[in-house]
Amino acid sequence: MLNYSRHTILGIRTWNHCLLMCAHARICKGFNYHEVSSRCELFETVNCTKLDSLAGWRFGRIKTDQTETQTYTNIALNKPTYQSTTSRVSGKAVDGNRNGNLQLYNSCSHTLTNTIVEPWWIVDLGKSYNLFQIVIWNRLDCCGHRLHDFAIEVNCEFDGSNSDSPSWSRAYLHDGTPSSNPTIISFPESSIGRFVKIKNAVVKSADPNNDVLALCEVEVYVKQENCDCELGKLNS
Repeated sequence: MLNYSRHTILGIRTWNHCLLMCAHARICKGFNYHEVSSRCELFETVNCTKLDSLAGWRFGRIKTDQTETQTYTNIALNKPTYQSTTSRVSGKAVDGNRNGNLQLYNSCSHTLTNTIVEPWWIVDLGKSYNLFQIVIWNRLDCCGHRLHDFAIEVNCEFDGSNSDSPSWSRAYLHDGTPSSNPTIISFPESSIGRFVKIKNAVVKSADPNNDVLALCEVEVYVKQENCDCELGKLNS
């Protein structure tokens, strides 16, 4: 049994032979095969973000009959944020505090009143992801109705100010005020982006400038899984 992160075997003549060596090693999860040098590299773990497509290498991975555990990571935690105007800072929505009592604990982001129609809030995830789910925690002390008819949009680019760029893609539109707290929303399968925006998309106030947006916590989840990797060399 292998007990190291990478094990190199020379004199392996085919990719299938390298595959068999990995299978027989039991704890081998993936392998590289280089046909020219007949080199077979076995790995205990596979991280597809480390793939490097070098000439001559072919990557493979072992799948078992057992169901693999899916884990989901809140990638928005403590990431940079923006909002249309500021009464309470935008970063309060990604600080890990889900408390819905804004007045007592100052735990939510909040835009200014009487300033802008369709207020918005944006989080920068740092890089683009295949988005899985967003969880929105609303206020509980009062004013929960202010989060209404909101849209969720994604983009790969944002300059820090132009939130109305046509490159934003709408992933979801909520009708009315959320009936539960938190509100859990699944992204469409093809949702890929670095920036996620929440905005009140419909003006319902008697005074159209009186709409505000308060968010007590926003969590954006992406899949972290043993993925099917493309051909290439896996760096250790």
